[in-house]
Amino acid sequence: MPYKTINYFSEESKFSRGDDWYENHFRTCSREQVIGEISNYLDSEVAARRIFEYHSAVKLLIFLRNPVDRAFASYENELSAGLIPSAMRFEEAVERRPLYLERSFYYEAVKRYLDLFPRDQISIRIYEDGVCDPEGYIREMFEFLDVDPAFEPSMLREWVSAGGVPRASAVTNAMNDVAEQMRRMGLQNLIWIIKRSGLVKVVHKANRKSAPRPVTDEKRAELRALFDDDIRATEELLQMDLAGWRGQPEAGRT
Repeated sequence: MPYKTINYFSEESKFSRGDDWYENHFRTCSREQVIGEISNYLDSEVAARRIFEYHSAVKLLIFLRNPVDRAFASYENELSAGLIPSAMRFEEAVERRPLYLERSFYYEAVKRYLDLFPRDQISIRIYEDGVCDPEGYIREMFEFLDVDPAFEPSMLREWVSAGGVPRASAVTNAMNDVAEQMRRMGLQNLIWIIKRSGLVKVVHKANRKSAPRPVTDEKRAELRALFDDDIRATEELLQMDLAGWRGQPEAGRT
C-alpha cells in the first residue's frame, strides 16, 4: 500500500529526522508486500541523489501530465484547500505563485533521475494515457512493479477531482489536520478504510460551493508557447511523442 506525501527526501525538516523516522512509516507492512510511497520528489533538486544513496535499486514511477493542466491542477488543489482566495482566477494565481508553472517544466527534473538510475528502473507514466485506457495503464504499472497484472483496483474507474471552491476552508483544513495526525499515529490503514467508505467524498461534496473557472483559451495558448521548448526537450529525452501537449495531433509514442 503506497504511503502518500511523506516527502522525506525533498523536505529538509523531514530528511533531518533520519532514515529510522522514514522507515517507521512502513512498520506495519508485510515483507511479502511491494512497499512504496507517493511523494512530490520530481521538482526537488536534491531528492534524486538522496533516493539513489538510500536505495539505488529502487523502482521509480514518474507521472507526467500536460504542463498547462498540471499547473491548473495545483491551482485547483490550493483553491480547494483554502490556501488562496476563492475569487482568485487562475490567470492571477500563476502570477502570484510562480511555482505552479515552475513545476511544469519537466526536462531537467526527469533528467536528474535518468542520470542516476538505470533506465529499466524507471517507468515514465503519462497521465493522459491513464484517462484513455485505465485498465492498460494500471496493468503496465503492475507489470513494472512485479505485481499481479490481473488485479484490478476497486477505484480504477472512479473519477477523483480536486473539489473546487470550498464553502468553508476550515472544514477542509480540519480534515487535512486529522488525516495528518492519523498518519503520525501509524493509522494509514484506517485512513484508507475511511476513504473507501465514501465518507470523505460526501463531506467534500457537501462543502463544495462551485467549480473553479477553467483556463481561458488565450492563457492556454500563452502557456503552451511558454512550455514548448521544454516539451520538445522532454520528448527527445524520453523518446516519446508529446505533441498533444503542444496542441498538435500525436503520431503515437515510441
